Amino acid sequence: MLPCQEDNRSFFQKLQSVEGLDLRDNRGKRHDLAVVLVGVMIALLSNRDGNLSSIRRHVKNHYGQLVAHLGVEKKKAVSRAQLPLILARVSVTVFDQTLFAHYGIKLNEAEREWFAIDGKELRGSIESGARRGAAVVQAVSHACQQVVAQDYYSGEKESEVPIVRKLLNSVDLASQKISLDALHCKAATLEMIAGRKGKYLVGLKDASKTAEEANQIGKRKTTVFSQNQNSGKRTRTRLRRESMNFTMSWR
Repeated sequence: MLPCQEDNRSFFQKLQSVEGLDLRDNRGKRHDLAVVLVGVMIALLSNRDGNLSSIRRHVKNHYGQLVAHLGVEKKKAVSRAQLPLILARVSVTVFDQTLFAHYGIKLNEAEREWFAIDGKELRGSIESGARRGAAVVQAVSHACQQVVAQDYYSGEKESEVPIVRKLLNSVDLASQKISLDALHCKAATLEMIAGRKGKYLVGLKDASKTAEEANQIGKRKTTVFSQNQNSGKRTRTRLRRESMNFTMSWR
């Protein structure tokens, strides 16, 4: 923020004073939320995203420097067990607004609109002796958590994959920004989105083969999260940098 502007407080100072950010009970608070959030943000900017343990190690290793720079009392750094509990009690909406306002980031409604598509088996639908039952597939808006489209299939006879492709066509979701799990990292599905100039965030279970397939789908840049089945660590793989500016809000 420029010094000539009326409000030139640091982002840390704003986090300390903003109302509604900290959703924790006042009883038993041990860590300054603003210090924790700044530490986590620095870890993310240092390419520690995708693994909470890695983020926490970065916070701990740089904790002394951080509190010295911020001019606050040096206490014990947040533990690995406490970190997810603290982050779960942060108001994402308030943090989003504070971050974007401070750094002058402006996202229009189209840039904020993401849709998640996933299927779940319906409870009580699995008959005796069967392994699969009836399932529902829903497309949900990230912003308002509202279902915009849904369909059903029989797990014993059908697959979730064609149902997702049907939903992509039903309300022209393919031209939007779609997040999918690893089951849908398939050429036919991703080509539907790429062909209509949409964007996708897709998970990977085996980055070695599936990433190569995704890499061939259009000249697009996609952020892909892969799951290492042996170590359980999640890593981020960047695929193709030719085009498509990938913008992700905090929602």
